[in-house]
Amino acid sequence: MDKYVAQINKKLPSWAKKSRSKGTYHFHKVRYPGESLSVIAEWYTGDVENWPYLAKANPKLDPDSITIGTTVLIPDDLLHTKKKMPKEFVEAVGKRHKSRKARLAKTKSKSSYYYHKVKYTGESISIIAKWYTGDVKNWRSLAKVNPKLDPNRITVGDKIRIPNKLLHTQKPMPRSFVVSSTKRKKSKPTQVKTANKNPEPSTTSPPDKEPAVFELFGPK
Repeated sequence: MDKYVAQINKKLPSWAKKSRSKGTYHFHKVRYPGESLSVIAEWYTGDVENWPYLAKANPKLDPDSITIGTTVLIPDDLLHTKKKMPKEFVEAVGKRHKSRKARLAKTKSKSSYYYHKVKYTGESISIIAKWYTGDVKNWRSLAKVNPKLDPNRITVGDKIRIPNKLLHTQKPMPRSFVVSSTKRKKSKPTQVKTANKNPEPSTTSPPDKEPAVFELFGPK
């Protein structure tokens, strides 16, 4: 038996010893700061994406909180090497992960849009524009950056892109705002329609004109 495995096997918890008795796992003991399931998976299995299998094989282990001294079980059928993971590898992968996170954060910060997901019936692109940009007239700008969206047929579940430069708030639009805006929208066209059917008389008097003088012609 590998001396390293023999040494850590003495301090294994009962559930780990039970798994070890089946001879299906290799054991790794965390020795360096910065170790994580993804780092361990990359070294021992050759693929960082195998970390979920390690998490499954270690159900009592918190993947987000691995401390020095923790024993990690690695399924034998995933093993790429049994060689101890060196500190240099942990540090190198740690730096790579940090730079990757930094790039992702930078990319995220450069995102030009805020996304709103339609949750309530009655939402319209004008209501969304009013809430998020502070001006209902910006609905045209929203329609422009959502070319595949029919402004007249917005359904629950649709995602609306809103340019960051137009954002007035990132607070999610509440149902109460949609309801109140819908009521105003329904009443407004009725008033316009009535006004069109029965126009109010003008209160402005026409300018006075001098009466026309006509010369009459007839028998004298």
